[in-house]
Amino acid sequence: MKRICIILPYFGQWPPYLELFLDGCRRNPIVNVLFLTDLKRPRNVPDNVFFQSMTIDEINKSIRDRLGFDSRISHPYKLCDIKPAYGMIFREFIQDFDYWGYGDIDVVYGDLSKWLTSNTLSCDIISFRKKWLSGSLTLIRNSDSVNQLFLESPDVKRVFESPDHFEFDEVSRCWFQIRTMPIEEISFPYDNFTRVVHDASKKGRVRVRLGDYAKESIPSQEYLLINEGRLVDQNGTEYAYYHFITEKRKRYFYYPKWPKVPAKYVIDCTGFYTLEGFKHRKIAGILRKIRWMPLVFVDVLRRVKRKFSTPRQELTL
Repeated sequence: MKRICIILPYFGQWPPYLELFLDGCRRNPIVNVLFLTDLKRPRNVPDNVFFQSMTIDEINKSIRDRLGFDSRISHPYKLCDIKPAYGMIFREFIQDFDYWGYGDIDVVYGDLSKWLTSNTLSCDIISFRKKWLSGSLTLIRNSDSVNQLFLESPDVKRVFESPDHFEFDEVSRCWFQIRTMPIEEISFPYDNFTRVVHDASKKGRVRVRLGDYAKESIPSQEYLLINEGRLVDQNGTEYAYYHFITEKRKRYFYYPKWPKVPAKYVIDCTGFYTLEGFKHRKIAGILRKIRWMPLVFVDVLRRVKRKFSTPRQELTL
């Protein structure tokens, strides 16, 4: 079986959903997860999750030493831009692995083994979104040629040396275009790793496996069920993982404080429920929204104020 290591630099403070992420790792021994962090190691860590002490300054130094770029990362979100370079920047940690990956921790894993088959693991790059390389989980073959692929971008040096965030790991913020147009027809404001890999794939230089296997939003009448490790929706459709990038922006999206994450639980647009609690989700969901209504209103006012009082700033290269 191929050995896989997902690399996760993480700084700031541990999020309230960390136990949910770790539980998903525990249910997926097919992957190893390596946190690079200056935070204190949490409790109840599964055997396939590891921690390496590291600071952002040390990451900047590694980029300078190994890539020759004058990296100036000062805030954790900028780390997203350098995800495609993890194979070179952190090479000492992945020497014994066939694949390395980058991702996020605001995810709940289903049964990853269903997608990480021997056929899939014959490819060079594996992503769980069909039209772009997903920042929430992408796997890359641990070979020099594939690890260095990101260097083919004409904008890579300027992206890595700028303190601004460009979404280089995905699609340069062109979300509407990537969903509605062929990538060849998109005029990106600056380059990105998805474009680089797409070009290399067309030329037959790398084998890429893309597919819509991740769930990234839950409409109001839908839900997801974790059932003994499998992640399925109300229709029985199975997903590799749920990325709550959409729902976590809502004040009322609830993260549980379970002493132990249950083997079965449910997620809807208002948060996480035990099976028993989900029977009353309509009332519980209304109460969750009411509780946060004042702050939701404040958030709306702040967005309106920013829109009309602050001139729009464009990221430039």
